[in-house]
Amino acid sequence: MLRLAGTACAVVSLTASLLAAEPPSIDALFPAGVQRGESVSVDLIGKPGDSPLHVWTDRPELTVEPATDSATVTVTAAAEAPPGVYWIRLANEAGAASLRPFVVGTLPEVWEVEANDSADVAQTIDPAGTVVNGVLSESADVDTFLVPLLTGQTLVASLDADRTLASPMDGVLQVVSPQGFVLQQNDDDHGIDPQIVFTAPADGTYAVRLFAFPKQPNSSIGFSSAKTYVYRLTLTTGPFADRAAPLTNDPAGAYRLLGWNIAETQELVPSRDGDRLTAPLPIPGTWEFDRLPFMPAPVQTETDPAADTLPLPVPGAMWGSLEQPGDVDVYTFAATSGAKLSLAVAARALGSSLDPVLRILNADNKVLDTADDSGGGVFDPATTFSPPADGEYRIEISDRFGFGGPRFFYVLTATPERPGFTIQLDQDAYLLHPGDPLEIKLKLARTGGMQDPVTLAIEGLPEGVTATLTAPEPDESGAWIVPNGTNEATLKLEAAEGTTSSAPLSISGAAGESPRQSATAPLIRLPFRTPHLWLTVAPKP
Repeated sequence: MLRLAGTACAVVSLTASLLAAEPPSIDALFPAGVQRGESVSVDLIGKPGDSPLHVWTDRPELTVEPATDSATVTVTAAAEAPPGVYWIRLANEAGAASLRPFVVGTLPEVWEVEANDSADVAQTIDPAGTVVNGVLSESADVDTFLVPLLTGQTLVASLDADRTLASPMDGVLQVVSPQGFVLQQNDDDHGIDPQIVFTAPADGTYAVRLFAFPKQPNSSIGFSSAKTYVYRLTLTTGPFADRAAPLTNDPAGAYRLLGWNIAETQELVPSRDGDRLTAPLPIPGTWEFDRLPFMPAPVQTETDPAADTLPLPVPGAMWGSLEQPGDVDVYTFAATSGAKLSLAVAARALGSSLDPVLRILNADNKVLDTADDSGGGVFDPATTFSPPADGEYRIEISDRFGFGGPRFFYVLTATPERPGFTIQLDQDAYLLHPGDPLEIKLKLARTGGMQDPVTLAIEGLPEGVTATLTAPEPDESGAWIVPNGTNEATLKLEAAEGTTSSAPLSISGAAGESPRQSATAPLIRLPFRTPHLWLTVAPKP
């Protein structure tokens, strides 16, 4: 086995006898996770490709050992592995599969046992805390699990399928009474993944039932299923983290975890990773610190939801919630003419139930700007505000449909516009044949008025492969510079005859005082991007 961790680069020597090998194409992993400190045999759903397979993971705490049949791999999570999402890539000398997510958790894990389409044949799950790994693969499949509960116990049933695993299913959860009556149902909670919080009205064994429709609606009527409908279902009467709240004005200070069955003392301190905060949850939950936007200081919490208005620090961030239906939170801030402020509300991206609308008004209550969805599947608003005059302005945060409740939380950030840029690619894995040049197209987006040229760099090229910038042409010094006003660039890769390789690749850019930015590519069926690229060099089949 070859294991490549993080952005470390390695060259895999390939034999000429395997030139006609089929590259791996992985649609899903099952199971899609493991409890830390444990190992699990994972099926490769799709086309595993021909042996030998090589494996890359983004963190050293997760190791993957391919089996001899290439249809399975053994995944091991170290006992000290931080809980969360890891990324796995499989490759051989013919190409590489797209990155696939794999979850490391803290709870014991079990696998669904078929047949389980009804309560009389369903398996019983320990309600103290269990993750069920399953797949809705049979025709019109329904999976049912029995959970014994005592009066007053609160059960959290949370499905992870589309949001993290990219399973193309729109799941539905139900809690059914011992007498067979549906007591609670949920379709969409975190995106299109359902979640139910159920308090048992009486002692008894309750059924949790799961079925699905296709993520992309079609003309079919009835339940849907497929071998790629892989899911992880958390069932627990123990602590479950739904959100967090800062306890200090320092964005990297202590936070209190909120949710269900959580002790008031459950706190943690995240660490900074560039502009991001990161911290693995010590308990199960859907909260993820790294989904937070850039958090400027100071950070304040809406301590008095009944207040008419609250001051908003600029720069700064405000954590709030619309506790009641129809609530509107109002903040005031002073601004000067000619300034440019970046205002953004993060809610849906954090797992909030809020569909936020942001309005900016002047002292005469005139609406100057309204922001709803940012577009491209982003349902949180963001805008750049240029005050027309010196004075005090007001921001109103509301729910698009007038809903409210404790889970309608948000983070409002206000910062002076910051110059920056991004570099985007259209794929994360490339195949290069000797004698057949490969062009990699890059798209640059400058933000915040950034006008500095961007200097490109590439790392991880194997011996025998050269790269040149063909558009725009390098400057007199040979530097790869993309001038202001140019938003596209092309890198040409060429390999010498006899070169073979399969390894990570990194492309990045630097400009002015902005931190170096890695070029990113889309993740398969997920609304996120990755800097982890891959280059395979092999003769034409």
